[in-house]
Amino acid sequence: GSGEEDPEPGYKLVTKLVAYTNKLLNIDLDEFFTNNYAAFDQEQEELSGGSGETLEQYEIFKTYETIIQEKFEEFIREEGYSSPKQVFKLVEDACKKDKARQEKYMKEVMERIKVFQEACFEQQTHSKENKKATESKMEETQDEVDEELENALKDIESKFENEKGEEESKDDDNSKESSKKELPILVPMCVYMPQTLEQLVSSILTVADYQTFSGLMRAKVTQQRTILKLQKMEMRA
Repeated sequence: GSGEEDPEPGYKLVTKLVAYTNKLLNIDLDEFFTNNYAAFDQEQEELSGGSGETLEQYEIFKTYETIIQEKFEEFIREEGYSSPKQVFKLVEDACKKDKARQEKYMKEVMERIKVFQEACFEQQTHSKENKKATESKMEETQDEVDEELENALKDIESKFENEKGEEESKDDDNSKESSKKELPILVPMCVYMPQTLEQLVSSILTVADYQTFSGLMRAKVTQQRTILKLQKMEMRA
């Protein structure tokens, strides 16, 4: 029926249409493909040379196009809709709602990822703080630094006092390198993007394109060649 009581009639209609289209291409039109695939049985050299598409193939496509149109009109009638225009309006509204729902979903996912990444960073920070605390305790247990060693270090500092500017420059570079190393390691995340209603609709609309039809027919050619090859192998065995 028209599904006026259903809050998402457009969504259900699209999912039904996808299932209907799959059945149409894989079962209902199998005989048509079998009867006409020979016109598409061509070698790769012929296709790459630009002479692969023929008038015979185009005439078969026009017949296919008529069948598809009749089948879709039949589907619309069976679902209780009065016209394609009514269906397109329902589908368009459903796509808009689905897009808004998908955007909300992705926003929530990204917020959760952000919280997770922040938690990982906090854990890394705590690990570093614990390490520093342990090192500090170890230093407290060591003997006091020998006075002579301190004096020796002062002598070394004095000796290189004239090269202080150069050393500071090196220290800055080392500091930058150190800061790079201390950047938090973010955990890589793989986000699953569910297929949108708009993508489903697009896949249905391309069914009536010549490129889609040509691909289906050439796939049938490959399938038949494989079957013949297997049959010959069985006969030889």
